[in-house]
Amino acid sequence: MKKWIIVGAVVVVAGAVAFYFLTKKKDVSGGLNITEKDAVCIIDGVALRDAAGSDAKFIATLNAGEKLICLDTKEVKEKKYIKVELKGGNTGWIKESVLVIAAKPAVVVKEAIVYQRPDLITKTNKILSTYDLIAIKEKQGDFVMVYGRTKDGKRVSGSWIKLDAISMEEVDVAVAIYVNKAYKLKDVNERMAAIKEIVDNSDFSNSCFMTQLSSLTTAIEESEAVNENVEVNTNTDSLSLGD
Repeated sequence: MKKWIIVGAVVVVAGAVAFYFLTKKKDVSGGLNITEKDAVCIIDGVALRDAAGSDAKFIATLNAGEKLICLDTKEVKEKKYIKVELKGGNTGWIKESVLVIAAKPAVVVKEAIVYQRPDLITKTNKILSTYDLIAIKEKQGDFVMVYGRTKDGKRVSGSWIKLDAISMEEVDVAVAIYVNKAYKLKDVNERMAAIKEIVDNSDFSNSCFMTQLSSLTTAIEESEAVNENVEVNTNTDSLSLGD
């Protein structure tokens, strides 16, 4: 009886091991745990619709840097659409051209030189800047393959930057999304108010950007205080002279 129990246990273990190796998908991302269904929206303001096609009902607007899950594909008028799932479970359709598939979102945390290959001798004239939102697909050594755009509009597609120049933390990506929206505001006061709102949000307190953003808002507030004091003193002097 004991012999058969041992044999049965061996069979179960062998079956489990075989199932693991048969079902395990090869990680082609170099350890980033990216699946073929993972995707990143790389264009800001993309319309999510309830069906494939530009005439379908509008559901929501997506941000550059949003993480999505691909569910289905469909071609309409020679254009390919992808059905995606957002965080929270909502689904809809968007153009394939606005996505990087088999990728995850990240943000540049310091100026990064763009390379053609994961090799220092392949330097290009492109540079990604702090707060640039990117999609990453693969890691090789201390390089990552990235997709996105530089501040001056140059396209970065399948190029490489150093791993230490990015953050894949959700909180850092979220802060960068809000910072980019703030910088698009034309009015300086509105822009700084938006930055201060980010700094005051306790949910973002663990972001690597908080120290820099806090220093920025503090410097602006101190500058405004100095200007107010100068204005008060000027008015006081004018009143004294008038007396």
